[in-house]
Amino acid sequence: SERKNEVIQTLARDFVGILGLSEQQCTSLPSDLSPSGQYLFGIACACMVSVSPAIDNATSLLRHTCSNDNILDTMACPYPILLLDELFDAEAPSTVEKCSRGMLNLIKHGGVIVSATHRPGYFTSMTSRIITLSGGKVLLE
Repeated sequence: SERKNEVIQTLARDFVGILGLSEQQCTSLPSDLSPSGQYLFGIACACMVSVSPAIDNATSLLRHTCSNDNILDTMACPYPILLLDELFDAEAPSTVEKCSRGMLNLIKHGGVIVSATHRPGYFTSMTSRIITLSGGKVLLE
């Protein structure tokens, strides 16, 4: 529906802004972006994938319960849960620093990030919990 498209566009703009991307970066080719811009754009896309079930559920509820699409206006803003597997393990610290600011802002806005990494230092500014694993066993919590 047209209203669903508006909600999707609004959420996409919200995530882009939260992550610190400019409108110009969002309309550029990936090859024209800096490494941190490429990461942040990918994270913004992952955010949209993560919240798409909530958008679909609200739209389905709208279709089945009422003819008024105000439900999309009052729906709680869904925030993503991202699972990152060694996302920055091979990156330069400057790239990680730029991305970390956007990711920390996402967390402050309600996003959840779970990361598997060999470089936990990259995530110390945004962690609320660190679990060290080895061979599938918890070593330190």
